[in-house]
Amino acid sequence: AAEVTAAGGEGARTLADLSVGFTGTQDDTLSLTELGFDDLVPVTGAAITADPSILDDLDVLWVGAALGLTAGSAGDEAVQAWVDEGHSIVGRGTAGLAAAEDYGLLSADAVTGISAGNGIVALDTPEGSPLAPYAQDSSFIYPAVTFTDLGEGTEVAQGYAADTFLAGHWAGSTGTNGPDFAAGKAAVISSEVASGARALVFGTSIFFRSHPKGGLGQGGRALFWAASTAPTPLPVPRPTTVSLSQVGTTTYPEAATVRVEVVPDEGAGLPAGD
Repeated sequence: AAEVTAAGGEGARTLADLSVGFTGTQDDTLSLTELGFDDLVPVTGAAITADPSILDDLDVLWVGAALGLTAGSAGDEAVQAWVDEGHSIVGRGTAGLAAAEDYGLLSADAVTGISAGNGIVALDTPEGSPLAPYAQDSSFIYPAVTFTDLGEGTEVAQGYAADTFLAGHWAGSTGTNGPDFAAGKAAVISSEVASGARALVFGTSIFFRSHPKGGLGQGGRALFWAASTAPTPLPVPRPTTVSLSQVGTTTYPEAATVRVEVVPDEGAGLPAGD
């Protein structure tokens, strides 16, 4: 009861059990499973083209690897129609960006760090970002993806800090694949379009081998944000008095009939009921 009361404050809401369509590697499968998503639907471009109805029951799409859809194919048109209905795409890296761009949700350029670069980076999370409620101040990269030239409506959901590289092995070999280039630029981008569809793409490696536990939480937060509708407030417990009384007499082995009455305490503001 105490936990429900604590969760019932301003802005709290219930969470639905999401059906998540996904592409990716074992990193995506294991991480999504560890987060507790128990209705995971692996999708491919070929599968969607063969049977577009597999999108019907999905709440959100996670893109960890290229969808592999041919422009103008039945599958491509089905995904566009699904997005136009208000469904959202969340993903990681260049594959996530490509999917979100292809279906008109956001726009940016992706610059991938040197392939061997890995380590811990410091992050800044803007106020109002989808990730702000549970913001992490650092993340893992292997490699880092930096987003530049953000299009209209595309926002920085998380940025590489000015002094971003904290630990690891990341020395750039060009002017654009090292930590100095990434510093101060977008690490995560997000958007919301008129239909209500949303997109969020990570440039950090939040699901790497399912090791970065804080990163996993950011992925879960992004999926619930992307799939969310208008908040449904949690019920807040109110003080009541419950009374139990027997109706008539009963002789064993007959079943007894009882009356349960719930009466709100004074000032509780609830209707009485039986």
